[in-house]
Amino acid sequence: MPKSKLEIIRHTGAANVILVRKCPWCGKEVRKEMPVNEFDAGVTAWENGACVQDAFPKADASMREMLLTGICDVCWDNM
Repeated sequence: MPKSKLEIIRHTGAANVILVRKCPWCGKEVRKEMPVNEFDAGVTAWENGACVQDAFPKADASMREMLLTGICDVCWDNM
């Protein structure tokens, strides 16, 4: 995974990870959840060169944009 300001919150025994990032345009904190197994598999694939859409096939475009750039939904919609 590219180096970013992505914070990953894992709770012991939880089914999901919480991904936290600050939007570089508006400064708003963005929080999204993803199942742990999907996140771990996606990170492995991404680190091994897969495109984000291939590494995280179940993630919607909003989630993938958050992973790539940190841009929040509101800013993305107003581009």
